[in-house]
Amino acid sequence: MWTVQLSSPAQAIEPLCESSLGAAVRAAAPLTLGLYGTWMFSIVLVWDVFVAVVLGSRRALARMDRILAWLTRLSGGFLVLFG
Repeated sequence: MWTVQLSSPAQAIEPLCESSLGAAVRAAAPLTLGLYGTWMFSIVLVWDVFVAVVLGSRRALARMDRILAWLTRLSGGFLVLFG
């Protein structure tokens, strides 16, 4: 295994930034960035509304009501495990 000497913390972060979405849109025009932001906001909003409608239906609520006690125990177990 090989190691690399870093002269600053920025050197450690730079390769990550070069492969990120931030690097891909660094040179993009403000209009393009605005459209990208609007697109992402819209997609996330549609997904969240879809999940809320599906999980808020009477059928889903009835199903969750049957498993709620076990779901609560399971989530509590994970909290204890990770705590």
